[in-house]
Amino acid sequence: MTNTDVIRCWITGRPANTTGGGQLHTDGHRLFSYQLLIATRSDDGTVAVEVPYTSSTTARHISMAMRAATNAGLRVQRSRLRGETP
Repeated sequence: MTNTDVIRCWITGRPANTTGGGQLHTDGHRLFSYQLLIATRSDDGTVAVEVPYTSSTTARHISMAMRAATNAGLRVQRSRLRGETP
């Protein structure tokens, strides 16, 4: 799966991993870039996005997630989530 595919799965609540290493992955509610938690999606359609100081790849993953969530009509909030591992 591509990064875009994984983000679509996350928005719709389905688990997914990118092909070739799973740099971007989701359990359906939480979205991870490598092992860093970057966003959560609640059942009411609220998305909390953490914007930590990270690598350029993780920053790109965060940007993609925020854009996709906004385009899907979800409420996006910046948050101070703790980077937890799946």
